[in-house]
Amino acid sequence: MNKILLRTGGAVNLLFVLFHLAMVKPIGDTLAPLSSDVRAAVSTLNIHVAFTLLIFAYFAIFRWRDLLTTRLGQVLAMAISLFWFLRAINQAVFWGPTASAIPLICLCLALGLLYLIPVVREWKHVPSEAQHPPETHADMVFQSQERTGRTPWTGYAAVAWCVVFGGLHLYWALGGAAWFAEFSTPPNKVLALMRDPGYMVITWGVVFICVFGAIIALVPFQAWSRRIPRRILLTPLWIACGLSLVRGIGNPIQSALLIAGGLPFVHLAGADAQAWHQWGMLDAFFFSPWFVLGGLAFGATARYARREG
Repeated sequence: MNKILLRTGGAVNLLFVLFHLAMVKPIGDTLAPLSSDVRAAVSTLNIHVAFTLLIFAYFAIFRWRDLLTTRLGQVLAMAISLFWFLRAINQAVFWGPTASAIPLICLCLALGLLYLIPVVREWKHVPSEAQHPPETHADMVFQSQERTGRTPWTGYAAVAWCVVFGGLHLYWALGGAAWFAEFSTPPNKVLALMRDPGYMVITWGVVFICVFGAIIALVPFQAWSRRIPRRILLTPLWIACGLSLVRGIGNPIQSALLIAGGLPFVHLAGADAQAWHQWGMLDAFFFSPWFVLGGLAFGATARYARREG
């Protein structure tokens, strides 16, 4: 139960990360009449809050055992819960206990309890630092054996890749509009703005693919997966690696050919050429490197799983 509570809190923190990232552009637009220093300060604070919440989510989802079984982890979990309790208090003080603010106040309090309750339940079971007996050789051997078979950091990197990419598409699928049209190819911008049903189906499809990707990155390192032939476990990882690398490496080449007119069956001029040029630059600097990172993470995870198997 404690594990479920902490991981639930981590998942909610990830949603708040997406919310704060989605607020970057609206904040800039709203504060446009003010000085550039004010806009920079507020935008910097907003981004750093998103980063802080990402750290909270990481500890709750991937390091939940440390939060429960070590005194330092328990203090950290209590600090996170205090962060959300203070957020609820600030909401009531600065926005007022209005009808529209009450749901957020309740959510902040509930999120604080998701971190606090597991710590309270486990506090008496964790001895203080002074009470820890010195490690024996048997303890060190046990810890060494316990580390074997654990999910490698590349697997967690692949999961993080899926969470970020799938979370962004989930935000769009649920009605979010920030960057939706800007991140779409020029022919699909209108579909994104109109929230075309077919285009939204594709967006939901990306969400489910990312969920599947996170699962296949973790399954090969679970004890029960030893009963499954390794080929069945490794094949999806290699496919994810290949598709991501093809997307990451091939798309800049296609964009360059489109912009330069190297594809004779596509005629671009004027506004169309400018739109493709802007999107091509965006893809070259952000999207394609992101897919290359994903491909490398899945490939390294597949290689590690093959070696361990």
